[in-house]
Amino acid sequence: TIDSLLNYKIQKAKDVLNLVETKISIPEKLNLHSFDLNVVLGNLLDNAIEAALKAVNKRISVDIYSDEQAMVIKISNTTEENVLKNNPEMNTTKKDNSYHGYGIRNVSELVKKNNGTIEYIQLGVDIVQCRVLLML
Repeated sequence: TIDSLLNYKIQKAKDVLNLVETKISIPEKLNLHSFDLNVVLGNLLDNAIEAALKAVNKRISVDIYSDEQAMVIKISNTTEENVLKNNPEMNTTKKDNSYHGYGIRNVSELVKKNNGTIEYIQLGVDIVQCRVLLML
């Protein structure tokens, strides 16, 4: 299910963005529930694609790798502004926020549930990266 989600989201991104870079290596055996990982990856990819579409240079990068102890997910995307300076809490920017903004909260809860960490890093003026570490 994880493979099909990634293929679907990445193809969707390639259809609308200028550049999509991927390096993905997911271990065959995970101690994580596949539903949790699908929610994390699905929300992060949707957010990255949506933000990149608003940027001048529309691109994302997906880097997933692991060892025996942990899996690292790095998803970077271009932005129209310095996101962490202007929106450090990563609140939804959609006009109707009563129906939006749950994705990042769900991701944060699932990362915490799986003894992981999540952080956002601004890489230059127009690139933000989400880094997730999930213990296996």
